[in-house]
Amino acid sequence: MKPGAELDALIAEKILGYKVHDGRKVRGTLSSGIPPYSRDIEWAWQVVKELSPEYKIQSNKGLEICFSAAFMKNGRGKLAYSESAPMAICIAALKAGYEMEGLG
Repeated sequence: MKPGAELDALIAEKILGYKVHDGRKVRGTLSSGIPPYSRDIEWAWQVVKELSPEYKIQSNKGLEICFSAAFMKNGRGKLAYSESAPMAICIAALKAGYEMEGLG
């Protein structure tokens, strides 16, 4: 999966618990655009804050894929690699989100 609107919508819905309709976050009768979670570190950091107090994000110099992110629970983690930190965060969040309790 590539960074972009499709991945951002998955993060909004599956990880952050928003309803998504026609590419927009829906809250009651209000809707708004979906932030660029997979492309902007400020928005990706909101995913980190929501998902887990236990996380690790690092830059891996010298490797073709430069960033890794992991979310842990009870000592076990879901790890993802990508060329950008926001993308690594989003992929790891989706991997972890399907197995961790209490999301959203």
